[in-house]
Amino acid sequence: MKQINWGILAAGRISSWFCTALRTVEGARILAVGSRTKEKGEAFAARFEIERVYASYDELVADPEIDVIYIGVHTRYHYENILRCLRAGKSVVCEKSLTVNAAQAEEVIRLAREKKLFLMEAMWSKCLPVYLQVKQWVQEGQIGDIKMFKAEFFTPGKFDPPHRLYNHSIGGGALLDLSVYPVAYICSLLGTPDRVDSTAYIGETNVDVDDSIVLRWNSGAFAHICCGFNIAQENPAVLIGSKGKITIDHNFLSATSAQLRDLNNEIVAEVSIPYEVNGYEYEAKEVNRCLLEGKIESALVPLDESLTVMRVLDECRNQWGFRFAFE
Repeated sequence: MKQINWGILAAGRISSWFCTALRTVEGARILAVGSRTKEKGEAFAARFEIERVYASYDELVADPEIDVIYIGVHTRYHYENILRCLRAGKSVVCEKSLTVNAAQAEEVIRLAREKKLFLMEAMWSKCLPVYLQVKQWVQEGQIGDIKMFKAEFFTPGKFDPPHRLYNHSIGGGALLDLSVYPVAYICSLLGTPDRVDSTAYIGETNVDVDDSIVLRWNSGAFAHICCGFNIAQENPAVLIGSKGKITIDHNFLSATSAQLRDLNNEIVAEVSIPYEVNGYEYEAKEVNRCLLEGKIESALVPLDESLTVMRVLDECRNQWGFRFAFE
């Protein structure tokens, strides 16, 4: 079987989660890691049995044997590192949000397509088996026409600066870190919304601590999304249609179970699919499969959908009158 050689750009926590899953994917080899410090890179490499360690991102992308690079840096630095990889001829899977704004997303997508290189946002929730089952129920018309989607994503506790979520200088805030998930979820089912209405509370470190988003489609469907850092809850979601509804338990973005219900709230069908590893294995398999098949885009996480989401998030920030200082 042909093998795909992976490079890991950044040796932080999210990269470790991804590598934990990637190591189990048949046909995938983690060949190298690049870190800002050699010591951190060496520790990461020892943990995941990675052969090559580079003390700079430029050295990593210059390795001629690497086929694809996973980018796990902070959001602010996605754009520059996607460009770095694409210009070096490397395929890319980059953590969400794909970029900070839609203009950046348009540029990296255009370059990837021009160079015929694979590019995918690491929207792991859209690769999960339960999400795919929910999407299938919707496409089969099991709940009829979608009327309403409601989702919340809150993380408990207040993080003191300079925690990344509260750090303006690296693109912190609820919108790009949390709200991106439910927005991506519903836009993948209904497409580009016809209207966006959003408000946010901007905290003392100049990031959105929480936000509320209402999306509307001319079909009459709407979505109500609330996200933030200072409320502890399970974060379920519900899709309500003209013939029934789908309830997604606990944390919808990482769901392992969902229920198809009729209008009387009786369960018609349900699915429960525990992770094989930690949930990241599904996006890792998707990228590896696409590369082995010579594809430059994933059907599960299409670039056009990622761009739609970035445009929605831009409109939210426009309505708040909020920009990052580095934009």
